[in-house]
Amino acid sequence: MTDHIVFVVDDDERVREALSELLASHGLRALAFGSAGHYVSADKPDLPACLILDVEAAIRVAIARDREIRSERAELGVLKQRHQELTPREREALPLVVSGLLNKQAAAELGISEVTLQIHRRNVMQKIWQRPLPISCVSPSDWKYR
Repeated sequence: MTDHIVFVVDDDERVREALSELLASHGLRALAFGSAGHYVSADKPDLPACLILDVEAAIRVAIARDREIRSERAELGVLKQRHQELTPREREALPLVVSGLLNKQAAAELGISEVTLQIHRRNVMQKIWQRPLPISCVSPSDWKYR
């Protein structure tokens, strides 16, 4: 008798059987259940154990999350590219503009006239947001790959 066990919970009988056979081929004892309710109500041996839940659903969730991460990385890459198109002065103005400061306050912070700041603001908007961007406005300090 083994000193550990793997519990498999999946509503698909084929998946339960396949996982049980795979685990057995590696010398692991497995008990399979067709639902979480069956698992909870079953008598289980008092052994160290591992629980595998609905593998197919977990795979779908993992693939969806990977797509989401890849999409976010692509969007951040687009943002980084657009950020590189800004002049150094426009890069200085950007965090002040997106922080919500009034033009007058941002201009004072940079030591430039309000009209000059408005020009920088317009240029930033045209360069970064001229094409649709699927993510909300984020701080340039957040523009790093995950």
